[in-house]
Amino acid sequence: MCSENPKRKLDVDGNPYSAANPKRKAGDDEESYSAEPVFIEGCFNATELCGTSPAGWAAMLTALSPALPVQMHLEPMKLDDENAPPLFKKTVAILRQRPEFAEQVDVEKARLKFRVSGKGKFIHRNRYRRRNIIMCLMGEMRWLFVESQVKDAEGKSFSDLDLDANTNDNWNGYRSKRYPSGLSWEEMKQVAEQQNPGVRTRIVTMHAGDAMTFDGRWWHATQYDSPVMSLFFTPGKDMEVAVAEHKRRMAMPMQQDLKIATINRAKCSKLSTNYQLSSTGELLDWQKIEQDSKAAAAAAAANVSTTTDSGY
Repeated sequence: MCSENPKRKLDVDGNPYSAANPKRKAGDDEESYSAEPVFIEGCFNATELCGTSPAGWAAMLTALSPALPVQMHLEPMKLDDENAPPLFKKTVAILRQRPEFAEQVDVEKARLKFRVSGKGKFIHRNRYRRRNIIMCLMGEMRWLFVESQVKDAEGKSFSDLDLDANTNDNWNGYRSKRYPSGLSWEEMKQVAEQQNPGVRTRIVTMHAGDAMTFDGRWWHATQYDSPVMSLFFTPGKDMEVAVAEHKRRMAMPMQQDLKIATINRAKCSKLSTNYQLSSTGELLDWQKIEQDSKAAAAAAAANVSTTTDSGY
């Protein structure tokens, strides 16, 4: 189930995640504004999606890596590609059933990522818009979200100031110098409570089968006591930026040598029934191939005879 910290409800009637909310506030501008996180309880069956116990997936990924967290990225796929992996197809089918995710699945391509982690991640936020759909496959985790787009009279983010935001090119955004390591449950509540009254905050507990989406420009942190596994669905332009940024940062000195494995379909899975096609996909003329082979052999024999007759 998915539980929310009741501290800061917005002044709208009914569901605080409805279309009536969010609304623009003083200090926001249209370019930097981002909608608040959306959470859905029990919207899928994790075992059915994985095709087996999610713990089995987690055990395999953990066995491959010398340390946690570990991630496995699938290649970007077209949402309606008939040759996409079954897991990708099932994920797209699940998400298309939820109106809350309509915008994220109204794209041509997306990418999936598995992540297994043994403990929560420090509070941080992205430099640019990053809208993932995160599906909890295993475990229980608490998420803290703090809005970053609400600014003071000088145009500075209230939450950036409170958290003492800091960045360098190694990071995909900003970290907090005030809270440089993972937050405890008490610290999560403290961070939420100390924000400016105009800054939206959320604390949510996710279990297997829950899903959510949010803009990575919100400050976010996780906290849990035992390993969890999540599936990330990154759509469209957000995915393209994520892939390019990942490639760029993986080439940095401090982030090299993190790649562990490559997963490909075996060549025979595609070529075993295509023995009549050339490497360029053209239909082979076996009679011509045999004739060319005999002609080449005859030419080679003639060349040997000529060399011998010349006295060498």
